[in-house]
Amino acid sequence: MVRNMLSWFSGVVTWWYDRLKPFALYTPYHGALTTLYVATSPEIREQGWKGRYFVPIAKLGNARGLAKDMKRQKDVWELSERLLQERGFEIPEIR
Repeated sequence: MVRNMLSWFSGVVTWWYDRLKPFALYTPYHGALTTLYVATSPEIREQGWKGRYFVPIAKLGNARGLAKDMKRQKDVWELSERLLQERGFEIPEIR
């Protein structure tokens, strides 16, 4: 009985995964498009979008509340720098 339930559940999960995959998963090519757009588009500077949040694929989005918390931003930045330094990377001064 348990084996039948697990088999049924596995089938249901697979069915949902197959239907939702096109909306949630991107190929590496498509996954890189937003980053490439934000890094290279003159529109970012022209429109004053520097530092804004973008969603796939290259659409201006709204960051959630925690992402707007300046203290958390500073903490994550400092943690990232510390982890990089611990692994031998040199962090340049930003002015």
